[in-house]
This record gives sequence, structure tokens and C-alpha cells, in this order.
Amino acid sequence: MDKTIKEIFKDYNSNSFALNESKIKVINLFKKTNTMEVKIVAKQLIKVIDLYQFEKYLEMRFNIQHIELEVEYEEEIQPNIEQEWEDIVKYMVYKHPLTKALLRNSTITMEKSNLIVHLMLKGKEVLEARKIDQVLQNLLKKLYQVNINVEFTEDITQEMLQSMQEQARHYEKEAIMQAQREAEEYAKESEKALENSKENQKSETNSSKVEIGTVSVTQQENPVKDTPQEEEKTPLIYGRNLKVKETLSKVIDLTVDSGNVLLDGEILNMDSRELKSGKTLVMFDLYDGSSTITCKAFSPGEKTKDLMGRLKEAKGIKVVGTAQFDPFAKELGVIANTIIESTGIKKESRTDEAKEKRVELHMHTQMSQMDAVTSATDLLKRAAKWGMKSIAITD
Repeated sequence: MDKTIKEIFKDYNSNSFALNESKIKVINLFKKTNTMEVKIVAKQLIKVIDLYQFEKYLEMRFNIQHIELEVEYEEEIQPNIEQEWEDIVKYMVYKHPLTKALLRNSTITMEKSNLIVHLMLKGKEVLEARKIDQVLQNLLKKLYQVNINVEFTEDITQEMLQSMQEQARHYEKEAIMQAQREAEEYAKESEKALENSKENQKSETNSSKVEIGTVSVTQQENPVKDTPQEEEKTPLIYGRNLKVKETLSKVIDLTVDSGNVLLDGEILNMDSRELKSGKTLVMFDLYDGSSTITCKAFSPGEKTKDLMGRLKEAKGIKVVGTAQFDPFAKELGVIANTIIESTGIKKESRTDEAKEKRVELHMHTQMSQMDAVTSATDLLKRAAKWGMKSIAITD
């Protein structure tokens, strides 16, 4: 394909001459993953910010979820990565939102083919665990056609550490105050509802009068002893309002700038910790089919047992809360304001539609350490369900 970007995408206006005159080499569209692969050939160095804007245009223009852009240069180029670093970070955040908080205000030094990223926050382990160093290496390869090794290092002063701790205490204090305000408002509403109920009971008399001549006879109903009534169980697990205004979000799309969000998923792990204030911090990992995120709720001590019991019983939950960077966990998290019971994630049951069933000759059970966690019973049940006549377990 010899046509330039300007010739093919006539409705795209870019100030970059180098990008406009680049030629399209390959365009592939993968419908299953909603991904577009674009390879271009350029004569001059294209700035990262221009490539970033071009990708955003392609996403909106063709309603594509993922764009894989690769640039080839006709001649060898000498990119100034130090000068472009701020834009490279923006490009990384665009593709991997989690990196926004950790790469913010970072600086770099180049030592031959090594790129050392100096972090201003403690996040080296998080980035390496998620293999962001390799992701960055691949990104630089696609943008500049250069092989660069990426390393992360933490350059955190005592002042920065103290600032992070103060910020964390501020977030915790704000969350506790918010929980207290909601508890007070809920108590006022409950008290008002109780008063209205008492007034209604007074207006309805439990006795009926029968007049005989001039004599008035009062017939009293048999008094019934007050019995404690069970509190009506509603889908509301935490918070004070079932009404949700936020639109549903996916965990994988969340960033530190997402603000108030609504998530719907299932709880994987749960834990709690008592705070000095007397409240209990309830923490749980929420999985919504796209990714997992840790959510936190501040519960009054006497209600914690009931809250955790409801969370364990629930098939799924909807969480309304604030997405923000958690300085304790060193990752993105959600402070929950409202938790509502839901039906959970819809799961499709896999089937084997093959007419001629295969025989699996190499299967491990939980008896093989580090190889499998499934029991032999579960394997046999699945094989029978799929119509397999036999399997071979090789523990």
C-alpha cells in the first residue's frame, strides 16, 4: 500500500508533516478482540504525541477498542527519549491506566542501551510484577525500532515518604468521616420512620364501642404480647440508599481520575482490620470479568459481623465508591460508599460438541505439587459430562 495517511484518512487533521506523509504498510482488523493492527513507514521521526493522537482518532473513527501501532523508518533515526519522556508516559498511561500514579513525575537516565526510570513513588515491585518494564521495552521498539532495556528504581526522599503517609492518613480520615455522616443520616431517617409509625398506631384504636341504650360498653381486644420482629432483609448490604446514579464501569478501565464509579462482580478474597477509631476496615477483592480490584469499607464495630456475613453469602455485589490510588497497597483501589447484593457474573458452561471424543493422556491433580489444584473427582465428573470414555492421570 503506497498511499499516505493524509490520502487515506482525509478527515484526520494533523499538524505533523512526518505523520501525514507516512505510508500505510499494513492494516489488519481482528473482530473477536476488537483490535486494529496498523503498520506505517516514515521518512522522518514522528513525535510520540502525534502517534498518540492518531491512535485516539482511529479508536473513535472506527469504534475500535485496541489499536496496535508500529512505525518503521526508511533510515536509521536517533530518538531523543529524554526529551520525549513526558509524552511517552502519557502514551503509556493511555494504554495502561494503572501506571499513571506510579510514573507521574518520574525522570530517566540513559546509559547506552539501558533506560533507567527514577520513580517518585514506591511502586517498583508493582510495575515489575505486572511486567510493565517489558511493556515499555516493546512500546519503544514499536515506536522507534530500537532495542532498549528498561529498569525501574525508587528515588524517594524522607520528605516524600512523610508526605505519602500524611496523604494516606488524610484519605482514611475522610473515609471514616464520610461513614460517620452516612450512619448519622441513616439513624435520623430510621428515628423519623419510627415516629411516623407510632403516630399511625395511635390513630388506629384497638377497641370498638357498642352502644346499648344510654350505656356505652367497650369491648377490648385480647392484648398481644410484643414479639421482636425480624429486620426485613433488603439487597442493601452497606450504605443507606439503594438508588444508584453512576453508570456501570469495568475494573480494567479504571484510573485514579475515574472518581465515583459503579462496579458489579464477585468477591474473591476478604479480610478485616480493627482501627484505633473503633471502626473496622473491611477489605475484599472484586472480580468483574475484566480484572480484579481491592475495595475497602469502613464499618462500625458492632455491624462488622453482619456486614461480612452478608458479603460472604452474596453471589455477587454492586459497589458504588471512589476510585483512588491506595498508598498502602501501592495500587489503585476503591473506597466503597454503597454495597448492594447482585446476581454476580454470568458464566458460560463449556461443552465438548465433538462427535469423536478425545482421550486426554496427560492430566495432573492436586497430588502434583505446583502443577495442578483440581481433584481427581472433579476431573472425572468433567470428563463424564463431556462424554469422554477415559482419561489418564499422571501424578
